[in-house]
Amino acid sequence: MRIHTLIILLSITLLTPACAGDLSRPTIWSSPSGYLEGVRLGITQEKAMDSLGVPDEQMQFSGKDLWVYIVGEGWGLRKFTYVFVDGILDDVKYNDQGPYNGITAKQVQTEK
Repeated sequence: MRIHTLIILLSITLLTPACAGDLSRPTIWSSPSGYLEGVRLGITQEKAMDSLGVPDEQMQFSGKDLWVYIVGEGWGLRKFTYVFVDGILDDVKYNDQGPYNGITAKQVQTEK
């Protein structure tokens, strides 16, 4: 009975954020296209900060706030850049050395 309950609780815990469309910090195990497809654009910077935590890098470019989260290292280094326009999440760009380099959340979500 305990194992059954534990499995149910773990399933609910692991699946609820993805189903609810909550923003979660990417990991080295995140599939680039899958992660970008699930990102909910249009949330506020405050909500994003609550969900993602402090970015590894922050900058402003052409009036946009850019937050960069870095996962991995060396050849496995991946960067997810969150683009905020007027305090609202407008897009997320993915960069690495592989075939998904340069894809964006808008691009992936439009292709659905």
